[in-house]
Amino acid sequence: MYSICKQTVIHKPCSVRVKFTLIYDYLDKKNTCRVDTNGHYLHGVYARKHISDDSKQKFTERVKEDPYITPNKMTTGISSSAGRITEAARKIDPILSNQDRVKYELNVARSALGIHKSSDFLGEFQNIQREYEGYITYAEVASKESFIIVFTPPGIGFHHLPFSTQPIITAVT
Repeated sequence: MYSICKQTVIHKPCSVRVKFTLIYDYLDKKNTCRVDTNGHYLHGVYARKHISDDSKQKFTERVKEDPYITPNKMTTGISSSAGRITEAARKIDPILSNQDRVKYELNVARSALGIHKSSDFLGEFQNIQREYEGYITYAEVASKESFIIVFTPPGIGFHHLPFSTQPIITAVT
């Protein structure tokens, strides 16, 4: 019985024989294990279906660093912060090569961290985006505490503002 998913493991007969030899190295003061195999495999390679505990912990740490990363960006190794390249999810564990699996694991990690997809922050941002449609030209979550929103009022190009002599024009709201 497999402990994670409570599935029964089916034995597949195979003629391969494995011999483990444990060796203590007195110079390095550590044990090593030598594995010798004899015979031919009568079955294909077993594909793991579950992410290991170490990989799950590393994945969760990555989600904690970048909680609003999308499955697509996590799969390809692009941070939600502009211009930052990070480790692709498949480097954490080969099971995470599939975008649907990354999406599932992202939801599990976010749930464990108490981060919800419909968080107050994202909900408020969507309300602002709907209310001022056409104004927001760029948005980025910079960290847990800060974000960047670049906006331009529609039709600002018609006013022929003097950007060459006054490169920054702002309005106080």
